[in-house]
Amino acid sequence: MRGRDRELRVLRERLEREPDAGTARVVVSGLGGIGKSSIARLYAHRYRDSYEFVWWIPSDTREDVLATYRRMVAEEQQGTGATTEEEILAQVDSRLARLGPKLLLVYDNVTDQDQLHGLVPTCDGAHVLVTTRDSAWAAADGGLVVERMTADEATAWAGERLPDVSTEEVSTLVNAVEGIPLAISQAIG
Repeated sequence: MRGRDRELRVLRERLEREPDAGTARVVVSGLGGIGKSSIARLYAHRYRDSYEFVWWIPSDTREDVLATYRRMVAEEQQGTGATTEEEILAQVDSRLARLGPKLLLVYDNVTDQDQLHGLVPTCDGAHVLVTTRDSAWAAADGGLVVERMTADEATAWAGERLPDVSTEEVSTLVNAVEGIPLAISQAIG
């Protein structure tokens, strides 16, 4: 990751704003391939010592979230898991409450706000990061909208991976893929 220190700082500030006021949530949005998941992953890695438990939850669909919850519950109960959504949610809440107040839950690639309705545990002191392409949701929620890397950042990043290519050629490549990190990475490959 390069050039995302501002985003990491904003995430930290927003999550730490009111540490004892229930669950703190930040919605991170932007175009596909812009780096939302990478920023969330880097945040989780950088601040892992601040948390007692970090849980990455694939969230392409509501069913994906519930499947991840079922796996957590099944691990704890050794296969004699809950069957209804309500039972699963209650058991997830119970387990997270036992883990302590310093939790980080990352819901990755959520389609829209309704998808998570009733699924996000409410644990005092927990931090929740949601990545989504829905910029309207992030804007309405006071979240973080991830923008393209600046041309200089993208060119420097790509240039480090292409040391035998001229800066002009690297810049042309970056411009061709509109400075989107995933596209730059694929083009470099």
